[in-house]
Amino acid sequence: MRKIYLTDILLFLLLACSLTGCSKTDAARKETLPTFSCQLVLDTMEQALRKGETEFQMVYTYTPGLKEKITKTVKEHFQDRYLMQCLLKDVSIKYNQTRDVLAVDYKMSYIDAYEGCKAVYTINNIEDLEDLFTEGYLKHWKITAVLLKENTISDAQIFDCMNSAEVNCSLMAYEATELTYSIFPPRNGEKLILTWASFPADEEVLQARQDELYQAAVNAASHISQAENSGGLYKAVYDFLLEHVEYDETLSQATLMGPEYVTADMHRQRSAYGALVDRKTVCTGYARAFQALCGQLGLPCYTLLGEYNGTKHCWNAVYIDGERRYIDCTLADTGTPEVDTFLFDEEQKKALGYVEDEYFGDGVK
Repeated sequence: MRKIYLTDILLFLLLACSLTGCSKTDAARKETLPTFSCQLVLDTMEQALRKGETEFQMVYTYTPGLKEKITKTVKEHFQDRYLMQCLLKDVSIKYNQTRDVLAVDYKMSYIDAYEGCKAVYTINNIEDLEDLFTEGYLKHWKITAVLLKENTISDAQIFDCMNSAEVNCSLMAYEATELTYSIFPPRNGEKLILTWASFPADEEVLQARQDELYQAAVNAASHISQAENSGGLYKAVYDFLLEHVEYDETLSQATLMGPEYVTADMHRQRSAYGALVDRKTVCTGYARAFQALCGQLGLPCYTLLGEYNGTKHCWNAVYIDGERRYIDCTLADTGTPEVDTFLFDEEQKKALGYVEDEYFGDGVK
């Protein structure tokens, strides 16, 4: 009987120690939990939006009335910050309480028109902005969100930058059918812009054709780099396009008649895909294909948009020994001699009737 009694006492003491240890652990955990702060919640919301996230969780020590306080405070103040004011219509809050610990799940809802918004990028110069638009086009972002310092880039430059990025996105297999943007009133020296690019195909088709175009550019560049050409690689690219691509008169006529006559397939043919895969295109496809091949070969090249003798037109600019020169594969493939289409200079460009849009006159990147 005595042995049983001692054993019982020992078990009781072990259990008591175990329980005491748990209490200390719980107490320590409670001491490390933050107290509710609306400021901290708003900071976390803003950080999440900048990353393109809409959900996060915070854990607090529970006290009576805390749920009601959180709901009331956050609902009243969730639009206090600039980004939230521009983008959000609501925030939902769910609670999961375990003893005296309260886990709170926050979920932000975008204004309906801005669903699909991803990360918000802070940009300080126009070169980075154009690079960001190019990335968005290639990745098929529905919306691109950018936070700018108020006076770094003008409103007029924003659309020019969108347009230039689209024209120079040479590995995009469909040209965009529409580019639009929205600029929010500035606040505290910053302004938010949202941009949209519309394409005549769904994301799956866009990506499949883009993959085809990329492989075609790789294959063509490999062929060109191995070819012997006394005029250098620029001349080899020029010759390759003249040999393998045909000017599409039907597409040209549809383009002249108006946007409503240009089908989804035609928007694909007007890209570098038309030149390098379909092998039939117009000026936009020639110029983008030339740039795509130059990119594969490590040659600096830029696609210009403007007019040729009063008609909308695309051609290319390159640098040779520090001097800006021009190449027009479209006119070369439709009968204009090489002297007026390959590496012609600024004086020739003006004499021949080329005038690039103002934004495109800043030089090759």
